[in-house]
Formats: sequence, structure tokens, C-alpha cells
Amino acid sequence: MASARFRYAFAPLLVAARARETDLRVRHAETAAALERDALDLHDLERLGAPAWRWRALAETRQRLATLRAELDIALRRRVQLERHRERRLERHRAAVEAEEEAELEEIGEMARA
Repeated sequence: MASARFRYAFAPLLVAARARETDLRVRHAETAAALERDALDLHDLERLGAPAWRWRALAETRQRLATLRAELDIALRRRVQLERHRERRLERHRAAVEAEEEAELEEIGEMARA
């Protein structure tokens, strides 16, 4: 007999995926803010002839932002896959529990008729 309580075997993995996605979102937002600040600073310095290291720093921040965006996209896809898998498993569990309940009711009905 299946337990009425649903236990998802990959729950720890799903929790970890959600935490990783949250961490990546925070890091992405921080890096985007830093890029914006650097771009504004660079805009001001451009009039004065910005040194080459500032251009390199801006390019490195842009690259870091692109890397974080790619990691975030991967983490998001993984979390969505896990959530879809969990939903499918939950539906199967519910169907099994309902089938068992129907079988029990049918058995009770047969016993009452006998």
C-alpha cells in the first residue's frame, strides 16, 4: 500500500538548485550594478582620457556578467527540470493513492453485498 504522504527522493537536490539559483541571481545583480557604476565612472573619465586599465576592468566585468548570466540560465533550466520531474512524480503518487482508495471502497462494497 502506498503511503498517502508524498516523499520526493530528489528534494535535497531541488532545494540546492533553488539556493544556487538565488545565489547566482544575487551575484548577477551585484555584478550588473558594478558594471553600471564602472561604466558611469568611465564615462566621466573618458573626457579626461581614461587609462587603459579602466577599459580592461570594464571588459572583465562585462565578461564576468556574461559568465554569471550563462550559469544562471543553466541553474534555472535545471531547477525547472527538477520541478517538472517532481510534479510528474506527485501526479503518479496521487493516481496510485486514488486507485488504492477506489479499490478499498470497491472491496468494502463487495463485502457489504455479500
